[in-house]
Amino acid sequence: MTNNLTKTILIGLPGVGKTTLSDEIARLAKEKTGIELETVSSDMKFRAVRKDKNHPVTQKFMKENNIPESDFPLLIKTNDFIKKYGEPVFRDLESAVILDMLEHGEFEGKIPNLGGKAMLHEKTAAAFKQNGYQVVYLKADLKTITDHITKDFEAMLDGATITRSPTNGPIMEDLKEKFGDLAEKSPTAFMLERIEKMRSNLQSANPSKNFRKLSIQRQQEANLYKERIKERDRKALEVMTKRHIDGDPLYQNVADKSVFLSGEMKEDIALLCQAIGIEDLSAKAKDNDIYTNSIRSIISGIDEVVPYTYDDERYDFKQYFDPIMEKVPEYHQDREKLGKMEAFKKWELPARISGYELLRRAIEQKKNIYFDHGGQPICHRELLGNVKKMGYETTMFYIDCEPQTAIERVSNRERPFPAERMPERVALVEEQKKIMPQIVDHFIKVDNR
Repeated sequence: MTNNLTKTILIGLPGVGKTTLSDEIARLAKEKTGIELETVSSDMKFRAVRKDKNHPVTQKFMKENNIPESDFPLLIKTNDFIKKYGEPVFRDLESAVILDMLEHGEFEGKIPNLGGKAMLHEKTAAAFKQNGYQVVYLKADLKTITDHITKDFEAMLDGATITRSPTNGPIMEDLKEKFGDLAEKSPTAFMLERIEKMRSNLQSANPSKNFRKLSIQRQQEANLYKERIKERDRKALEVMTKRHIDGDPLYQNVADKSVFLSGEMKEDIALLCQAIGIEDLSAKAKDNDIYTNSIRSIISGIDEVVPYTYDDERYDFKQYFDPIMEKVPEYHQDREKLGKMEAFKKWELPARISGYELLRRAIEQKKNIYFDHGGQPICHRELLGNVKKMGYETTMFYIDCEPQTAIERVSNRERPFPAERMPERVALVEEQKKIMPQIVDHFIKVDNR
């Protein structure tokens, strides 16, 4: 099994799932055999060599192509280098790096993870074939690939390292032309901005007076943002269609086998195992990752805060519903540096977003849910209405308490709530308790004064 895995190279369009499937199948193989298989990325080595002008491969490449030392910085700026010297020359350097890795045994006993176009280079393909590697061409519906690309695009806007510049560049240019500054705003930034506007309105002297006007304005902003998302997806599909038309015959020519992926993790692992020629490992494959890259970029280590997927053997009830903020190491570090009140203000919104993501996933998987919340957000009316449409029976417990008593109680918490925000909360809760009985199935008042 392991020999087949380490002698297989996956190729295909960016976003088709090469890295995800490689990592998952390596995990499954380790669980099955006890042997840990390392995945080796030629892209990582390629980036490192390009930054090192003293590396033998870099020096030889620059000499053979008559590239002056003054142009060395262009090696790091891919697009600038390609504009001056052309993509074939750039791919020659990529091939030289990979061949050097192959010669020095860096792929031996490991799963190769090559750049998207690496095996399309004649020298690279020939070298791996001579060393007994098989090449599997991963294909997928262009819509599936586009979905992956646009998620990466959002991650890029949030400051993540995934760029896919040959794809994301045209998307960004298209959006800038149509939507200006909005083009560079990620879903996370957009939602945080809307939350901040809502908060500012609620903190104003008479928020209810302007509520209707502001609600219409926010809806107009949301509609424009939805149009931007549609344009982004349309452009991504356009870019990927062209790349597919241009690249499909080349990929097909170099491949030993082809696999058309479904977009479902378990099914694709089964297909891949069959193509590689190993035992089917799909039984314990992870479910599809329904989590968004943009949420990951808000809090480092987010997978430890919100589980990758629900697994009753690994996560118990308490872990599901422990306060999310308390699980974030950076929050505790900020408490030491900034004090508990400032740390709370800094981490409240990221934790809230993560909490809603956890709730969404619980609803999607039809879990029984205990939703502990203050009850003041207007959006909870729509949320509870939608949950009912999905088949849930809803019961709301309204716990009544004097505001001053509540202020005294929260002041003693490890995770505090700013006392100055209590009056606005009281006003909002008073409004909500008049409406919520008409929305939920059961409304129960509990006196806790």
